[in-house]
Amino acid sequence: MFKNYLKIAWRNLLRKKTYTIINVFGLSLGIAFCLLVYLYIEQERSFDTFHTNAESIYRIESSSFHTPAQAKQPEESLFSVFPQQDQERNQIVMPVVLAPELKASFPEVKQTLRLKSGWRETIRYNNQSFREEKALYVDTNFFEVFTFPLVHGNRATVLASPNSVVISESIAHKYFGTDNPVGKTLEFIWEKPVLFTISGVAKTVPANSSIQFEFLLPIQAYPGYQNYLEAGLSTSSVLTFVELREGASRQAFAKKLDDFGRTYFKPLIEGNETFQANDFHLSLRPLTECHYNAASPWGHYTSLKNIYQLACLTILILLIACLNYFLLTLTNTAARMQEVGLRKVIGAPRWQLVSQFWVETQVMVCMAVVAGWLLVVALLPYFNQITNARIEITAAHASGILLAMLSTALAVGVLAGVYPALFISGVKPLSIIKRHQTFRISPGLSRVLVVLQYTVCMSLLIGSLGIASQMHYINTKDLGFDKEQTLLVENPDWGNSQKTLAIAQRLQAFATTEPALAGFSAAGHTFSSGFDTYMHTIDGKQVGVSVMRVDYNYANMMKLEIVQGRDFSPAFSTDTSTTERAAVVNETLFNMLGSEATVGEYNSTLGYRIIGVVKDYHHTSLLSPIGPVVHRLEPHRAAFFWFKLKPGDMAGTIHKIQDQWNVLTANSPFTYRFLDEDVATLYEAQQQWLKTIHGATLFAIVVACLGLFGLSGIHALNRTKEIGIRKVLGASAGQILILLNKDTVRLALISFAIAIPVGYYFMHQWLQDFAYRIDLGWELFATAGVMGACTALLAVSYHSIKAALTNPADSLRDE
Repeated sequence: MFKNYLKIAWRNLLRKKTYTIINVFGLSLGIAFCLLVYLYIEQERSFDTFHTNAESIYRIESSSFHTPAQAKQPEESLFSVFPQQDQERNQIVMPVVLAPELKASFPEVKQTLRLKSGWRETIRYNNQSFREEKALYVDTNFFEVFTFPLVHGNRATVLASPNSVVISESIAHKYFGTDNPVGKTLEFIWEKPVLFTISGVAKTVPANSSIQFEFLLPIQAYPGYQNYLEAGLSTSSVLTFVELREGASRQAFAKKLDDFGRTYFKPLIEGNETFQANDFHLSLRPLTECHYNAASPWGHYTSLKNIYQLACLTILILLIACLNYFLLTLTNTAARMQEVGLRKVIGAPRWQLVSQFWVETQVMVCMAVVAGWLLVVALLPYFNQITNARIEITAAHASGILLAMLSTALAVGVLAGVYPALFISGVKPLSIIKRHQTFRISPGLSRVLVVLQYTVCMSLLIGSLGIASQMHYINTKDLGFDKEQTLLVENPDWGNSQKTLAIAQRLQAFATTEPALAGFSAAGHTFSSGFDTYMHTIDGKQVGVSVMRVDYNYANMMKLEIVQGRDFSPAFSTDTSTTERAAVVNETLFNMLGSEATVGEYNSTLGYRIIGVVKDYHHTSLLSPIGPVVHRLEPHRAAFFWFKLKPGDMAGTIHKIQDQWNVLTANSPFTYRFLDEDVATLYEAQQQWLKTIHGATLFAIVVACLGLFGLSGIHALNRTKEIGIRKVLGASAGQILILLNKDTVRLALISFAIAIPVGYYFMHQWLQDFAYRIDLGWELFATAGVMGACTALLAVSYHSIKAALTNPADSLRDE
């Protein structure tokens, strides 16, 4: 019997190719989106789980002395369901002296590990210089705690020597080709060049690892390590991990650790006037959960809120696809009623009819799953781009993907096929066969479903337009400085003050004589990184003040306005004095200081003599309000050299700068980017989410339009005779089109009315992350409404135009 069902199902699908293609395409779109999100969530869940002892490894965190406890409480919102720990902004860098103390104080601790990220290292080999970013300084037991495989080298001793270095496979190939690099040396260019001997080669780090590296060096080799030791608790600089012994209770250890922290960090707690002892906590976070927490400087962050939203979008789009199948099946029902009536008359029980129609659905769903998988393979590169993921389909994923496809096929088959099968099989045969007339379908339920799915689409469209408007606002807002045509060149010798100052002076002289350049500055920061934050007690509160190291030309080149006092000037020798400590502050900080601040006088709160006040500008992203800033004259600590380029041959100008750079730095790596690109990196997460919403909206609208296509078919089918009579009485094709499409417009308006408050709520929630944001005006909603209505009309035009142009004689004869 089942074989017979399959034959009949296959014949029916082939007989109505257009109906089959539309159904399979609609379902495949929904299934493809579902499978892509499944792969994404599975990858995010797999982060850091490949380590053998992953369940026993924890990251040490502490309450931040810079943020009062009450400021950490998350606001009530739709997403308050997430664990509070995942929303915490704890401090994750610890003093270097903490790890040995933990190992000595707790028998539950099997071993500890410290990890310090290096700056962009300059490495010289074979008379060539390279600029490398992924260098980590770690304890010698790194390969005992973490399960990163080695190609060459002994895991227990590979980092034992203070001048040993482990490199990755990609670096080995880059520097040495196919040769075994073990035993060869690399020269790290710091204030003084240091030679390191390659002791091992590690396999390429998996994409689902939060810890990424190309070079591993002993932590004692870090240039500032000795200073960190001498600073004790006053400087936090390393990530600290503990591995608990087998059988040790995490809860019990966490309680003991918290008590230990209040005692160990007592000098810092008592030295902070605005920080209470009960506000301080030393805590654990499982390694496998670290990537769900937006703490800096962790390697990978995944927003649980975004995962939750993606899962909800997936469910909605899959539901829309199922509803489309339902609507298209009802559209095709009339053609099957004679068959159903005849089968019932000759004795077919209802369960057989239900089974037959459900098998037809399942065959179509299986075809859609296969088509959806092909779409996944085709769309995966684009999906990786918009989510910033590195999903790869490998043989290891085969069982999980197969299970996901089978589960999806079964779920979609049940959702989409059960009701149409029950509906069709429940029709009374005599009402059809005796009258020999076409079965008329009530479109009431179909209208409700179309309103439901189109409301979802309109809500997504409002969200998509709203996010795009906010990003446009960010990109076009006056940030208070000139970011156009500004080239940032990294200084590989930023740790060498004497050399940095010499290079800055030579580049300044070059910029003055080069016609293609409009200005030059040496600064310790870009707007995405590089400036430090120091705590000051202002008006009885701890305030974080950003400190920017600049030169004489910085304000002038960036077109910053000095509203009081003056800028740094070579005419005043006191500007470079270490005792005077001259500073230019921004308006925000000057206003915070209130009556304590006087231009030209020493300010005891800051420890600087304020020589000028610069107009506020956005030195950080628009997610945060403008904070207090101190500018210090320290060109000898410049990490970046800024060049203002004149319009014209940009590539040629950059080439001239590089030629001069090679002469001054003996061919050091020339690494650069533009300032507007640097500013854009502040909003990468929002840009990626915009792309995701755009993609989801496109999926949802295309699938929903297929549903409208099905509903328009129902209308045209039910009104065939009416249309024929109206045309005989003289109705024009245009009047018929208006008659058939006004219902679609009405449904679109109802959907739009429901979507307005829904879209407004979700956009309002999303915009709360921005200190500077757009107003949700009527224009945004009107644009969404017009776009939605036009899309709906396009979707129903086929059946409407076909019905309007049909010969009325044919319509009346069919009836």
